[in-house]
Amino acid sequence: MSYLQGATTVDRRRVFRALRVTLVAAAVVSTGLFVAPPAPAAAAQSTATVITSGVNLNVRSGPGTKYSVVKSLAPGTRIGINCYRNGSSVTGPYGASTIWYSVEGVSNGWVTDAWIYTGSNNPVTSPCASSTTTRESKAYSWAAAQIGATSDPWGRAIDGWCARWSVGAYGQLNAGYASAYDMWLGFKSKGLTRTSGTAPKGTFVFFGKASVNGYYGHVAIATGDGRMITTGGKITVQPYSWANAPYLGWSYAPAGWTR
Repeated sequence: MSYLQGATTVDRRRVFRALRVTLVAAAVVSTGLFVAPPAPAAAAQSTATVITSGVNLNVRSGPGTKYSVVKSLAPGTRIGINCYRNGSSVTGPYGASTIWYSVEGVSNGWVTDAWIYTGSNNPVTSPCASSTTTRESKAYSWAAAQIGATSDPWGRAIDGWCARWSVGAYGQLNAGYASAYDMWLGFKSKGLTRTSGTAPKGTFVFFGKASVNGYYGHVAIATGDGRMITTGGKITVQPYSWANAPYLGWSYAPAGWTR
């Protein structure tokens, strides 16, 4: 905004708050960059206002732009924020920020600090506590507990049913895809897949079509060390080479999938 461009040594957010009464209307009309937020309540240290203009703000499943979108918030929406973590950098009207806030009332919901008004350039909440009970760790524990089993927890066959068994790690009874390869394509279209790096523990690992899998592809649960928990005659831990099919990559589960 033009009246803040020279404010290189002061907190731009405090300048914005001090000048909002006389300059907010002019700023919105002249720049159209963002919608000016209402003044925060005196004790509202855990609330914020969406300051995008003309577009909604994405709420993501983790603190970064690589995570899937789980919800969107309209400009001017008032939200509660629980805690923060550092994530990918996003540039907004006040500059770049790596702060991401956990959104109150949204499971696994995160928003960038760059496009919300909190009254400060610094975090306004405590850091989020480290957690060992992420949905991926829960998925891994579910899969690991079944090593040696010859059927899934619902008594269904596992041999030839890799997709159906794998999604059970995220509380799903059925994959919703005709094959593991179709599941890969579906997840890819949602921006969930990755083709580089070691698959994190509890994520899905995918393999392409091959004669050994009837040209349906294969999917299993990653152990985090380059191996997988996989179906077959029974549930076992195997290296990726066991699949005898081209490795496609790994994927997070869709938003909302959790045990």
